[in-house]
Parts: sequence; structure tokens; C-alpha cells
Amino acid sequence: MKIYKTYLSIIFFLFSSFLIFGQSSQVPEVIYKYKNQLNNEWQNIEKEFLGIFGISRQAWEDFKKSRYDQYKKIENSMKADHKKSSMLLSGDFKSMVAKFFASLNIDATNIDFFRNDKKSRLFSTDSGIYLSEERLNQDNLTEDELQVALLHEVQHILNKDHSTLCFLGLYAQENWLRRIGCVLFARYRKKYEDMFMRVTHFREKRADILAGLHGLKYARALLKFYKKELETYEDKDTKTHPRSSARVAYMQKLVDDIQADPVMHKGFMYKQPVKL
Repeated sequence: MKIYKTYLSIIFFLFSSFLIFGQSSQVPEVIYKYKNQLNNEWQNIEKEFLGIFGISRQAWEDFKKSRYDQYKKIENSMKADHKKSSMLLSGDFKSMVAKFFASLNIDATNIDFFRNDKKSRLFSTDSGIYLSEERLNQDNLTEDELQVALLHEVQHILNKDHSTLCFLGLYAQENWLRRIGCVLFARYRKKYEDMFMRVTHFREKRADILAGLHGLKYARALLKFYKKELETYEDKDTKTHPRSSARVAYMQKLVDDIQADPVMHKGFMYKQPVKL
């Protein structure tokens, strides 16, 4: 009888351990939900600009391959200018960022970090992150806010957002504009600009949400940051970024959804195994 009870105890312990540790190793449902939503939204935007350009998806992929070297020249020229100006960030800072990324299984050894003298705090190309240390200090960001800002830029790199914008511009200049002519372009310009804004706004939304999905504290930090932006600056759309009120709205929904998720609300940290 005692042996029987011992066996039951062991079985119960193993089953409980499986539930606890098995659940923690799962990818939470909220992550699948948002990734599917974002993929569907991007596919619809792609259909829209392919329709405006009047080309098939295969023709678009072929064009990107044919212009890849041209795109890399643009990016490498940008990096070379910063290196010549001694604007490469210190090894200590890069080491700190790499350590943070490594804690989430993100290998950032192939990313260059540059000082940025422009007004924007941070921006990225497909292989580099540019930071304005002056702006970051002025804004007095918390550690969580700085980390989620870096995660935001990493998502731009993972999704090759910079190259997408370059290819869109190259195609419009080389093919579409030449085909329809300057007169007709003036007529279609508003439609093209609206489409381009949809692409740029979506890439910011996707980077925000995917950065926030790394953990509740990051989603909350980004929500807090955009609330401060809303209080400080004029609430308006720009050509490249959505208005702060829109970002507050979708980040609030993300925070609510994460809190409702049975795994993520307990402090689950999504570690994304990826090499940049």
C-alpha cells in the first residue's frame, strides 16, 4: 500500500512538473494571434501596392533581386559616411546592448551601432542602428523604455523594412513613373503617397507590437512612452510614422491582451532565437 502511494506521488509530481514547465516552454497564444494579424495586414498592403504598380508578386520579387546590389550600395555608403566621421558607438555601449539582446536569444554581433546627429532618437537600416545619445538623455528614458526602443529597431531589421522602402522608391522611379509619364503621375501622386504612407505606418506598428510581445514590461514601457509623446507633441500623422494617439490605442490593446493571456500575464519573456 505504501509503495502504491509512493508511485502515485511520483506520478502526480511528474505530471505537475510537466504542466508547469511544459506551459512555460510554449509560445503564448497571444503571440500567434498578433503575428497572424500582422501577416494578414501586410499581405493586404502588398496586394494594394502591387495593384497600383500593375505587377505580379513574382515580378516584384524578381525586381528586388535585380536591384539588391544597388540597395546594398546605398546602405554601405551610409555606414561608410558614419565610420569616416568617427561616429561608431563605443565598444562598451555595443557590449551592453549585445548582452541585453543575448538575454532574449537575439545575436546582434552583425549589427553596427552609430551615433546619430539627426533629430530622431533612433532609426535603423537593415544592418545598423543609429542612436542620438543627446536625444535619449534629454528624454530621460527608463531602462525598460530604452530596451523596448532597441527591440523596436531590431524588428525593423528582422523584417527588412529599410530595404522594402528602398525597393518601393526604386521601382516607382525606374518603372512606374517612366511608364505612366510625369503628367499621369501628377494625377496618381496622391494615391501613391497614400499607399507609401500605409507601408511606412504599418512597419512602425509591426515593430511596436512585435517588440511589445517580448514581455508585458516592454509592452507597458512602450505604451507609457507613447502616452508621454501624446502629452508633449502635436498629435498628427507624418509620412513615416502614425500619430501618437493611434499608437497608444493599439499598444493599450496589446497590454490588455497580454494581461489576459494565461502564460504572458505571469511575466513570461518571449525569447526569440534569431541571428541578425
